[in-house]
Amino acid sequence: MRPKVSVIVLTYNTLTKLGEKFIKLMIKSILNQDYPDLMLIIIDNCSQDNTLKYIKKLLNDGSIEFHIIKLARNYGYAGGNNRGAIYSIFRKAEYLFFMNDDIILLDNDIIKTL
Repeated sequence: MRPKVSVIVLTYNTLTKLGEKFIKLMIKSILNQDYPDLMLIIIDNCSQDNTLKYIKKLLNDGSIEFHIIKLARNYGYAGGNNRGAIYSIFRKAEYLFFMNDDIILLDNDIIKTL
């Protein structure tokens, strides 16, 4: 059995900054990873747009375990990621894979390789 890996993505008005097409590519690149025990954690730094609504729509097909946490205020880069790490540990993740919201994973075996 492989260890559980938590992919932590910090968002902040990502829909406005990068658009639907980019978010779709970013999420798809995570879903296409060739690793059986992934959990996706979206930590939102108090976005004022529809970022979370759009991401939830993309993930509701049940293809991956995911959790969305909307923070009450913007805690900055470190503060948001730290909250994602703590949440992941409570969800029994053994490894953490941090991603910015402007990243697309180009290979399907990146997490498995790491």
